[in-house]
Amino acid sequence: MDKYNKSKWIQIAYKEAIDKISTNNKKVKQKDYISEGKYPVIDQGQDFIGGFTNDELKLLDCTLPALVFGDHTKIVKLVNYKFAPGADGVKVIVPRKFFDAKLFEFFTKILALKIPDKGYARHFQHIEKSEIPLPPLPEQRAIVSKIEQLFSDLDNGINNFKKAQEQLKIYRQAVLKNACEGKLVPTEAELARAEGRDYEPADVLLARILEERREKWNGKGKYKVPAAPDTSGLPELPEGWCYTHIATLFSTNRTGIKTGPFGSLLKKHEHRIEGIPVLGIENIKAMKFIAGSKIRITKEKSTQLSGYDALPDDVLISRSGTVGEVCVVPEGLGESRISTNLMRVSLAPNGMLPLFFTFLFNGSPYVLDQVTDLCKGSTRNFLNRGILLSLIFPLPPLAEQRRIVTELERRLSVCDKMESTIAESLEKAESLHQSILKKAFEGKLLNEKELEEARNAPEWEPAEKLLERIKAQKNN
Repeated sequence: MDKYNKSKWIQIAYKEAIDKISTNNKKVKQKDYISEGKYPVIDQGQDFIGGFTNDELKLLDCTLPALVFGDHTKIVKLVNYKFAPGADGVKVIVPRKFFDAKLFEFFTKILALKIPDKGYARHFQHIEKSEIPLPPLPEQRAIVSKIEQLFSDLDNGINNFKKAQEQLKIYRQAVLKNACEGKLVPTEAELARAEGRDYEPADVLLARILEERREKWNGKGKYKVPAAPDTSGLPELPEGWCYTHIATLFSTNRTGIKTGPFGSLLKKHEHRIEGIPVLGIENIKAMKFIAGSKIRITKEKSTQLSGYDALPDDVLISRSGTVGEVCVVPEGLGESRISTNLMRVSLAPNGMLPLFFTFLFNGSPYVLDQVTDLCKGSTRNFLNRGILLSLIFPLPPLAEQRRIVTELERRLSVCDKMESTIAESLEKAESLHQSILKKAFEGKLLNEKELEEARNAPEWEPAEKLLERIKAQKNN
């Protein structure tokens, strides 16, 4: 308040600073929006322009610029051209002559931030009951100029951060692709030649796994050798690599591939707040396991679903939603079950490393193309057991897999840290936007020199006199 007195600011009721514009018979329903048209439709959505209309009768007849306030969303838009209002939750107001329209927009945004978020409730009623500071006009213009300058600098920084985010995404995908094509680390064949030693190529590794599988065969009837993939026309692999179906690499100690239980096996009324967690697609994001479970079940129910367990080093794959999201079950998870939207893959030790499998699902163009082609459904993409078994995977030598995993994890860890830093910076930048507006609202944005320059303007007058003069002109 000291700042107000010093600069001759006054406080007025918000409703005294505006003229409300009726939108009766002017509102355009969202279903009537067109993607291109003569006139913009301004609504309470995030996008400045919600859509278009060709109906000239829907245009508002009001002084411009006008302020559009989202009664449900608290979004504020200053519009400088003819427009039609959206149908839902749109309040249109025009600031009176004693207020710079841009400053009024900024101040309204601050008032909106002060209102607790009440969901899909009406918020403008709270704005109307507020008071708003009124500075002298030259100070208003100086404040707007300062805000826009600070916002411009801030937005440049934000754009640079967002560019860095996109570059990191591109880099991450390029590194993944190189890892899956044998270009990230020296191949085992290259190292063996350089060091004058032998190595185990992937086809020999595969033959050894198949022999171990045959020895451990406990099934009924004759042992069936897994079919080798048809490699004709497939991309050439690095020396020492080979192609295989995933079934060749399944664990012999438990079911190699398991689809989560159908709804008839786990019904909604069996869901609990506490108990054994049931893992779903929400637990998988960007090759990482995300802790926390929406659904839990009793110990008794988990016993019934014991075949749907998830153990450390199992691979979880989403079957629907974002099809093909994968992660490795971490150590220390404890007892859990998988939901119907997941598949569980259990790999034999010393065959294909679980992490390398997740890399292929995210970074191998050849594997990704297969998944895309085979998962196309009539209404939505869907991954099932048959599709997964039909996929053909490149397999490097085991020692090379280990080096790939180590190097890729190192690089992705650096990416993760950089992305985290950028996300924090973007969050701080957003709070700085609000801080700048808050300082402006409190009369603390302009320094002494800027205030002095504004007060020396020929048209400067205390806000109280400005208000009286405008009212007198209106009465006359």
